[in-house]
Amino acid sequence: MAPAAHNQRWATLALLLLALLATGLSANPQWLPRFAFHPATALSHPWWQWLSGHLLHITPLHLLANLLALLLLALWAWQRQRLATVAPVLLVSALAVDCGLVALGPHLDWYAGLSGALHGVFAWLALQPPGGSGRWPAVPALWLLGVLKLLFDQNAGLPWSGFQPVPQAHVYGFVGGTLAALPLYWRGRR
Repeated sequence: MAPAAHNQRWATLALLLLALLATGLSANPQWLPRFAFHPATALSHPWWQWLSGHLLHITPLHLLANLLALLLLALWAWQRQRLATVAPVLLVSALAVDCGLVALGPHLDWYAGLSGALHGVFAWLALQPPGGSGRWPAVPALWLLGVLKLLFDQNAGLPWSGFQPVPQAHVYGFVGGTLAALPLYWRGRR
């Protein structure tokens, strides 16, 4: 088996495991206090809550929307021959969300959901060359569309199916994904 195909299989298994964990953690609403990320007291909570909060979802529709977004991003990454890197970028973006919420706010009792980290994966993919061609666009138009979406999020402030989105988490994840992509982007632009 070629190394690229082997990596694609491991990446697919990792993303399926992530989806199963998110579904399992979100199955019981009583688990929210235990598994959510608590920004105000994060430094005194167990380390694993920095990750489990991203797998926990408030409503079934919240979970479904995030899993659908993960599927679409995974398909986009597969098309760009970058699927094997989605899980590490998701992790970096999730930690960027956590660090942003701890350092910059907003002041929340808890945070749950994958959308902030998914915004990071989007930003990272938008800065990758199309189809693994190695050619980089001068202005990454999809990345700019992501910035416009973030600006819309900041001003919309509408509750969505029984919960209030945290637009700042989307910004922090987007910044994390952008920072993860910039070294490769700059190298590819030379």
